[in-house]
Amino acid sequence: MQCRFFEEDTPITCIKITNDGKYVLISSSDKNYVYVLSGVPRSGFGINGYFEFEGNVLSAGFTTAQGKLKVVAVL
Repeated sequence: MQCRFFEEDTPITCIKITNDGKYVLISSSDKNYVYVLSGVPRSGFGINGYFEFEGNVLSAGFTTAQGKLKVVAVL
């Protein structure tokens, strides 16, 4: 599967995977949003959605708070 997440000249600067391998996060320090994909091959690595922030995402990752998976970002 091949996907384009950003414009041709926008680099992907962050790729993170959850510890269980269920989700993949993709972001660029040139953009203000991150994509969340399925990390499970049999589901086709589909895009689950995205989060939009108020500033460019310098770094992003996953964390767990109160038993729920969360996306965190440094803007």
